Amino acid sequence: MITSLQSGLAACAMAEHVLFTPVDLPQVKRATVERLATVRHGELVMPCYKGHCGHPVRVSRAIANELIAAPAHAQAREVLKSHRSQTHLLAVNDPGIRRDVDTPEQYAALLRSGAAK
Repeated sequence: MITSLQSGLAACAMAEHVLFTPVDLPQVKRATVERLATVRHGELVMPCYKGHCGHPVRVSRAIANELIAAPAHAQAREVLKSHRSQTHLLAVNDPGIRRDVDTPEQYAALLRSGAAK
């Protein structure tokens, strides 16, 4: 829901850039987050693995403010898509940026794999 994202972004009002991710992507590598945090170009930075982009994403304060101002029925991806020309795609070696866990079966598989440590 965008309202949860809006609350988090509003709490970071002093930040120049903000990283955010859905909670159902538990396997994102620390190195990916660190790289996103240190990139110095792009109003929107998206990690990409083997040509497919995912999360977390890094947005500028201006884009964060747009997300905060979006109506409750809006989807964050629509705001992000409107900034395609300002997007920097960051190649990462991290399949976790796209591996979401949505079902009890996926969660059980995550636990069995040992990746949930």
